[in-house]
Amino acid sequence: MRAFSDTAGLEWTLDVTVGSIKRVREATEVVLPSLFDNKMEPFGQLAQDYEKLVNVLWAMCSRQHPEVDAEQFAESLGGDTLAQATEALGRATADFF
Repeated sequence: MRAFSDTAGLEWTLDVTVGSIKRVREATEVVLPSLFDNKMEPFGQLAQDYEKLVNVLWAMCSRQHPEVDAEQFAESLGGDTLAQATEALGRATADFF
């Protein structure tokens, strides 16, 4: 499990489980197990597609702070916070696989 904080100061944890893999795939069509294929090319592509990346993060984190909706979550990520979230996603995914 890896964590990051957003610009509002909320902490979010990323825990890759079979359930989160399923939620991410259903919400975004991203298959977490494939992110490290071809020398991490899919992960690099995801990291450059900010909208899809935030959607993946939201699929994984949406249950943690019920008072926050998807739009608020997206608004609270940018710059350093998005970089920290991306790193947490990479580490959490690597930890699982």
